[in-house]
Amino acid sequence: MEQECGENKKNIMNKKTTYYDDDARYTDAPSDVEEAFARSVRIKDFLPTPEFLERKTKKEQVAVLLDSDILAFFRKYAQKEHTTYQNVMSRVLKNYAKDNASLRIE
Repeated sequence: MEQECGENKKNIMNKKTTYYDDDARYTDAPSDVEEAFARSVRIKDFLPTPEFLERKTKKEQVAVLLDSDILAFFRKYAQKEHTTYQNVMSRVLKNYAKDNASLRIE
């Protein structure tokens, strides 16, 4: 019995279906589902990029004094992005450093 279930799932997984093509036809779907797909609108991908998720450098813990309004801004933005304010601040600083790599600080 267990093997039959495994074979059935394997067969289902091997079916090639192109639900993501812009001009895909959903002829096997009930008419109400096909109408819903016809009225649907493709949304922009909202998932984080792999670069965002991948930690490339070692993190180091530091203590820093910040204005409370600045910290509130980063916390609010981080909550909206479902991440931590520390990660947001790190990305901002990393982008600043990358954009100003030739900047000489004396």
